[in-house]
Amino acid sequence: MRVALVLVLGALAAAACGLDLAGTNPSAPTDGGASSTSGGSSTSSSGAGEPDSSALDDGGGYVEDAAPAVDAGGYVGPEIGKDTSGCPRGRGPVMVRTASYCIDATEVTEGQYRAFLEAMGGARFDSPHASCTGKQNHLPSPPPPQGALLHCPLLSDATLGRPIVCVDWCDAHAFCAWAGKRLCGAIGGGSIKTNGGDYRNSGKDEWYAACLGPGGNDFAYGKTFEPNRCNSFEDPNNRPLDVMEKDRCTGGVAGLYDMVGNVRELENACSGPEAAATCLRRGGGWDLAEGACNNFSAFARNGRDDTTGFRCCADP
Repeated sequence: MRVALVLVLGALAAAACGLDLAGTNPSAPTDGGASSTSGGSSTSSSGAGEPDSSALDDGGGYVEDAAPAVDAGGYVGPEIGKDTSGCPRGRGPVMVRTASYCIDATEVTEGQYRAFLEAMGGARFDSPHASCTGKQNHLPSPPPPQGALLHCPLLSDATLGRPIVCVDWCDAHAFCAWAGKRLCGAIGGGSIKTNGGDYRNSGKDEWYAACLGPGGNDFAYGKTFEPNRCNSFEDPNNRPLDVMEKDRCTGGVAGLYDMVGNVRELENACSGPEAAATCLRRGGGWDLAEGACNNFSAFARNGRDDTTGFRCCADP
């Protein structure tokens, strides 16, 4: 099945790419007004594709003695269960617990998304969001030469630890539902309003509250920007890295990684007519300078690019 999936991806023509309505300029790549900063030293890396018991604190809920085997992409499963914190466990990343909800410790990886595609057997998730009923499947856009975006995934064994990119909002929503979770949005469930500032209210927005953490850290790991601490525009890699590879890109909740680096993340925060709806994407990315918790940009619901992935949330 995995070989067939790679062949199918290689044969596809490039899917339509999303338009960044915020007008990002590659020479000054910021979202939501962040300024460009460069310099600093590189950090050590773990190269892991999934948090392990040493990476999460006791509140992270990692059940070491009950944990099934984890493959190179970090996929655990296939059955959905609960960890010791009450968070869903079995599909997608291990979750960490906030005061009132759970959030994936990392961005969803290629390996975890490949397991989802294999479970779907090339078909669409059977309980799609009302805005996504026209989708036929959840295959990501392919890389060159079939597609136009350099870092779209082949879902090969060599890249299973990287965050999945080149998928759209409907794909992200479907994956989270399949995993027994939800695409991060309003605390308690549902979508976040984009026209009232709720997406910048840590009492209402799951993603934003987790990024700030109890300390209200603007950059998740602290209140001051540190160049090269996360995978951003200053980093020489210039592509998505394995989740947790920048192992100091942590916070605001203990055990949380890459909120302000690696790839931007889609959120359940959409507005506009369904045929032309735009949704928010949050945080930092490999193409952005100075990733911060308050970074955001509008992105077409059916938009896809190689700078944007997602993670999921859930109630315990």
